[in-house]
Formats: sequence, structure tokens, C-alpha cells
Amino acid sequence: MLTVKKQILPNKTFLTNFAMQTIILIILFVSNIFSQVVIEERIEIDPTNYKTNIQTTRGDGWWIDTCYINTYDSSEVDLTFSPPAIEPGETTIMTVDYNEELQNFLDRNITLEPNLGSIIKTGNSEYKYYAPSSTPGDTALIVRIYYEQFHWGCAYGELKPDSIKTNSTLEDYQCGCPIWTWTQVFRKYGIDSIIIAWDSLDVKVVPDTIYPGDTAQVVIKKRLPDGTLIDFVSTQTYVAGMLDGCILGKLVAGVQEGAYVEDVLQPIYFIADTSADTTGSVLLRVGLVELTDKPQIKNSQQTDLVESDCFIGGQFGNYDNVTVVKEHPIEIIYPTSNSPDEWITSEPAMPEISYAVELHSHIGQQVKLICEYEVSCTYQRRSPEGYPICSRTSKVIYHDTLDAEGGVINVNPVIFTKDKATFEFKARGHRGSGCNETITTWDEGDDVFTGGSVTIRVTATDLSWDAFAFREQVANRILGINPDTQAIDEYANSNEIKAILFVEAKTNQFTGEGIDPSMWWPYDEPGFPLYGAPNGYGLMQLDNSPVATEKQLWNWKANIDGGTNKYNNLKSIALNRIKNHPYTEEVLLKCAFQLYHSYEMYYEWTKSKGWQPIEGVAHNYGYQAYKKYLELNN
Repeated sequence: MLTVKKQILPNKTFLTNFAMQTIILIILFVSNIFSQVVIEERIEIDPTNYKTNIQTTRGDGWWIDTCYINTYDSSEVDLTFSPPAIEPGETTIMTVDYNEELQNFLDRNITLEPNLGSIIKTGNSEYKYYAPSSTPGDTALIVRIYYEQFHWGCAYGELKPDSIKTNSTLEDYQCGCPIWTWTQVFRKYGIDSIIIAWDSLDVKVVPDTIYPGDTAQVVIKKRLPDGTLIDFVSTQTYVAGMLDGCILGKLVAGVQEGAYVEDVLQPIYFIADTSADTTGSVLLRVGLVELTDKPQIKNSQQTDLVESDCFIGGQFGNYDNVTVVKEHPIEIIYPTSNSPDEWITSEPAMPEISYAVELHSHIGQQVKLICEYEVSCTYQRRSPEGYPICSRTSKVIYHDTLDAEGGVINVNPVIFTKDKATFEFKARGHRGSGCNETITTWDEGDDVFTGGSVTIRVTATDLSWDAFAFREQVANRILGINPDTQAIDEYANSNEIKAILFVEAKTNQFTGEGIDPSMWWPYDEPGFPLYGAPNGYGLMQLDNSPVATEKQLWNWKANIDGGTNKYNNLKSIALNRIKNHPYTEEVLLKCAFQLYHSYEMYYEWTKSKGWQPIEGVAHNYGYQAYKKYLELNN
């Protein structure tokens, strides 16, 4: 007889407000290591185990020599799949509910309907089914597996001592039973199904490795029937809960944080607690919130982490395994966030800097260390009236690759040259298209000058360039020192330039001693390029036409060079405007100084009075600069 089992699919709702859900397993190991997140996805459907009493029915019999053989049919064999539903390209284990090896085996048949994938025996009563990645997964494709086995035994007696227990056909066993009994042949069979379907909710944790204090983003996408991943609409909200390991960190989404967040938009983050001192795992559950009947927020703020705060209950579907290692294999020994700042010298020259890295794994083995030494800075700006305007940013990354050995401290100098670096300078201008400008080149010679915050990144690979560890560390800063007045005077070598220097920045390239603290904005500490609204920097307060380059912000000689070129060009413009009338040095220089400050002439020519200050022009700059020029000449 043949009995087909009815397949029971469990309730897959997370809560009443969940349309679908995904589980993310985060295993958190403590230390300064950059932890790795390994994700394996599977669909879990809790199957119902079907057990029935064996019901045998005597079938037709026949004589072979002195043996009478009967056939018997059994009720179904229970087949169990783990997991009972998979995606294309995955495998499941099928287990038969009785011990096959205790049977006197005659024949076994396993068929697939439809004939998709392969099934092989992996152990006693255990088989592995593989669904090829080409399996159509646009719907829940059900593959039925038919299992059938024949075995034999003796009725009312034991086997003869000389019986041969090897796989064979029925005829070979006809004399396996005592002559006064007969051989019985049993048929057992079972039918069950495996579901092959893409899960419509895809969840990934980025980055895939976290450590105490690290942040991982939970990225949720929608999977189309053909397997393509797309973003959900921006208004889609989600619910996420920590089911285990809640002492190791918290979920953060918008203003909500804790072991459970509801009705939140992406992005959703998991932040590993900085004080976590044990290796463990965190199990996260993520699902979609229905657009109606949204839940009330359960917990919007949670700072003290205890294990009992985990969210308990509910069915769940997909799983993601996130692995985090306790001790980081990469240690960036120097610099750290506690290291003293490095200083551009007054010469000027970039500081001599080396960073030190040690690999605690692969002891005695040759590896590659791909290193990035990043220097970045954000320069806030404001209008002359004090209103904020777009910020300027700079980022220079110096690249190097080291041949290293595990267990050995590697010390490597930073080479501040153009060929070692990549560049990104944004919004050098402060208005219009200047706020959207991005420059990725360095056009100021081979030597690179820049300052700001330092971040170091190290990727460790084997000799085949396969990465096995990564670490990022925020370190110290590179700042600037003001030169002395004598060095500035000697380099400027012009009383006209010296006059501008005095009026603009009083011989200071950087914030620091000797400058009114009100001029230290926005840094409020020494060592940063001296700023004047709306876009002026350094000794010559290079502003616009042209704007100051990155080198002119951090190299005081480059700043003077840029200001000198600008002044000489404007002095030529002033001369062209006044040369058709008699003029004195005072007329020329006041006009040149005023043009440098505001691109306006100081004087205009009148037939009745000759050169007169232009009405409506703020003349104080031209007057003060010319006054200083006269002082320097005396």
C-alpha cells in the first residue's frame, strides 16, 4: 500500500505585524580585533514527525526448490529533511527513520520528481540532497523524493549459520532460512518533499567582522523571484530584536536603541559594547513591519546591558552567522589615539613619521601587509556675517605594501610624496559650484603637504593575496608650527608683501600663541591653518581667484608664494587702470593693496581734483597696508 504524507508548513510570522523575517547570528569575541561576520542563510520549517504502526499484508507467494517465499507491504517510512526548505544552490540532509544496516538488504530505489538535483547516501539511513543553483526559484518549487527498500527475513526461525549476508537478489537468499520455515520479503517506502525557493527578504551585516566598540550595519534588501536584490521603498519600516547575547551590545536605529527596535527605517546598526570582556554570540531577528497596525515603541533608550533584556518569543525564518574573534590578529602599535601629535616643522617640512604593526597570527610565516596612512581634515567656514557656509574637506591616503612575518614588529616610514598617495579635496571654493567641486590630483610638485587627523588601515593577506584580517585605527594628528618673523621677512623679500602679511595675519600661518583666541575659530586650539571669513587661509589669507590649495594651507612658504603671485597680478591690473593719468607710488600701491583685499580700486580719476578715493569703498585696508609699507621703508 502507498500512503502520501501531507506536508505541514509552520506559521512563519515573526509577530502579527511581521510580513517576513530574518535571523542574524552575531558571535562576538572580545579584544581589539576587527571581527568577521560570516553569514549562512537557510529557511527553517519545523516539520511534523509522522509515526504509524507497521501494517503488513500478505502478498502472493511462490516456491523455489524447498523454500516458500512471501512478500509483504509496509506502511510508509518517515523521511525527515534538515533543513526542510532550501534555496537554489543549497543542500539538505534526508534521514530515514529506521536503521538500514540492520536489514538484510535486497534492493533500494530513490527517485526525484521532478528530476532536479542529486541525492547521495552519506551514512547509515542518511542522504544528502543538492539543489543546483540553476533550479528555478521564482516559486516554491516542491521536489518529491520517493524512497523504497526491500529486505528479507525468516518466518518462525533463525538464519542458517552458513547464510551469506551480502547484497544480492531474492533468489540468492531462497535457502537462507531453515527448511521448515519460509523466506519473507518486506517492502518499505516513504514519500516526502523538499521546498526550493528564494527567500524574498535578504539581510546582510556590513562589515562582516566586528569587535568590541565596532559598528555593523544591518542591510535589508528585497529579493525578486529571479534572485535579483533591490532596495525596499524608503518609507518601509522594520522591526529587529536581539534573541541572545544581549550583554554584548545593542541595536541602534534612529532615536531607538536597545535589545529591540520597532517601526524604524534603515539604517539599522548593531554596536558591540566596548566593555564586553567575553567571547559570545548575538542572535538578531529582523522583519518587515506591515504598513498598517504598526506597533508601539517598546524601548527607545537602553544603556545598561544585561542578558535578561533579550527579546524573547516569536517564530523566525532565515539565519545569518556573524563571527567575531576575541583577539585581533593585527596590532597597530604606533601611532594610537593616545600618541602625541606630529608637527610640520617651521622650515617647513613634513614630520618624519613611522608606524609600527605586529601580526599576532601566522607566526613565522611570510605574509603581506597592505597599509594605508590617511590624513584628513574638515575646514568649517562661515560668511563675514557669521552664517555657516559649506565646509571644505581634504583626504590624502599614503599607500604601502610590506613583506612581513607573523610575530614580528614591522616598522615602516610614511613617505609624503605624490607617487605614494591618492587624493580627494572637496569644496575648495565656498559658494556656487565651488561647494560641489572635487579634485583628485596633486599638482604642486612631488612633495605632499597636508595636515589633520590620522587614520591607519592594515589588511593582512597570505602570499596569494587572500585577505585574512583587517584593522582600522584612529590615531593622532599632524599639525603646523608657525615660523619666526625673521624667516618670514627673509622669504617674503618685499616690503609690499610684508605689509600685506602684517595686515592679513600678523605673520601667522597657523592658530597659536600671539594670536587673539577669537581668531582661532573653528578649531579653538593651536596648529590649524589660520582662517578668515569667508574663505581666507594662512599668512596671505588666500581667499578666491584663485582659492588656496591644500599645500598653501599647510606650507607657509607656498602660502606666501601664492599671495605674491596674486598681488603681482593685481598690481599689474591697477597699473593698467591708472597709467593714462599722472600717478604716484602711493596711488599705485593703495590701489594694488585694495584690489588684493576686495578686488576694488582705492582711487578714481576726476578732471577737477585728480585722484580721489572712490565713494562707497571701505578704504581702511589699502590705507593700513600702505601705512605699514612706509614704516617698513623707514
